[in-house]
Amino acid sequence: MRRSRFGAGLLLLAAACLAPDSFAAAAASPDDHPDAETLDAYTRKLRDAADRLYHEQRQNLEQARERLQVALERQGDWEYRVVDVPAAEEAQLEPRLNALGAERWQCFEVQATDAGWKLFLKRPVPTDLDQIPTEELMRILPLLLINH
Repeated sequence: MRRSRFGAGLLLLAAACLAPDSFAAAAASPDDHPDAETLDAYTRKLRDAADRLYHEQRQNLEQARERLQVALERQGDWEYRVVDVPAAEEAQLEPRLNALGAERWQCFEVQATDAGWKLFLKRPVPTDLDQIPTEELMRILPLLLINH
């Protein structure tokens, strides 16, 4: 008996958190006592809502785990690009390098050719981890790796 009262109390507390306005309105009228059937129906409704929420969050956690795994596998990968700059555009070389740098390309080699220059560029492959501040990542990483 004690256990079921505790469970019902816990469900009512959850209901208060999920729907504080309706709970406060119900608590404000002490003359209106729900019967056992109404309480059972309400308890079932709360359990169903809690189960749905649990399964939705579990699914979100699995998706986050998968994205994290892909992001971790891509850490340290590079994307490469080769750009030909004709000799006639020599004056435009610096602005062109600055524009590429703004896109996060790093020029790691320049080769002179008969037609001008060949620029070899690289940049880290962007991942979801790049969008998360390090402090936040350190906080959520253990949660994502639990039960994996």
